[in-house]
Amino acid sequence: QYKIPKPHPGYWAKLRHGAYLVLESYIEGVPLAEMADQRGAIKAFAHLLASLHGRDRRGWGGLHAKRSTGYGRFRIREITSTLKRMLLLKALTRTESQHIQRTFLGWRERLDGLRSFQLIHDDLHLNNIVFAKNGVPHLIDLRRLRYDRQERDLACVVAQLANLGAHEPSRFLTLYAQEAGEPDQDLLQFEMAARGLRYWAAYWQRAEMAGSSSRGSELRARSLKWQRRTREYLSSLPAR
Repeated sequence: QYKIPKPHPGYWAKLRHGAYLVLESYIEGVPLAEMADQRGAIKAFAHLLASLHGRDRRGWGGLHAKRSTGYGRFRIREITSTLKRMLLLKALTRTESQHIQRTFLGWRERLDGLRSFQLIHDDLHLNNIVFAKNGVPHLIDLRRLRYDRQERDLACVVAQLANLGAHEPSRFLTLYAQEAGEPDQDLLQFEMAARGLRYWAAYWQRAEMAGSSSRGSELRARSLKWQRRTREYLSSLPAR
C-alpha cells in the first residue's frame, strides 16, 4: 500500500498569468496495476472514467479556457512536434515522417469540426488509478486535467491495459460504453495512432540516453514494439 494523493479538482486557486494550482490530500491505496482482482477493478474504473467524461462543453482547452476553434491545428501541431523530435533522434526516416504527417494532416478538417469536448485526465497510466481500502477508485495526478475528446483518454487506457492481457482493452471499452455510450471509433483509432507515436518517440529517446546498458536494450525493445503498433494503427486509420 502507498500514501497517494487524493485529488480534489474543486480546490483550484488562480495564480498570476492565468495559471492554476490544484491541492491534493492523501489516501492509503493501491494502483490498478497492482490490484489482485483486476477484473473487478477495471469495471469500477470504467464507471469512474465515464463519470469524469460526463462533464462536457463546447469549448476545448484548460479548465477555464473555452476555445471554440483551432482544435485540428492544435492537434496536428502536437504531432508535428513529435515527428521533428523523432527526426532529430533518428528514430525514423524523413520519408516515413512525411508519410505519417500527411496521414494525420488529412484529419485536420474533421478535428476542426468537433464541437463537443469532455473533461479528461490526459495521463491515465495504471499508477494514476488508485483504489482505496474500501475498493473505491480514485484518479490522481490531475496536473493535465483539461477539456478535450474522451477518445484521447480512452486511447491511453487501451494502450496501458494491453499490458495486462489481450482481451482487457475490449472488455474495458465494453464496460465504458455501457456507462457513457459508444465513443467515436474513427477518432479512437486516430488517438491510438497519435498515442503510439508518442510512446515510440519517448521510449526511443530514453533508450538513447541509457546507451548500451541492459536498461537501454529494454527501452529499445519497447520502442520497437510501439513502432510496430503505430504502423498498424496508421495502416488501418480511415482515410480523410
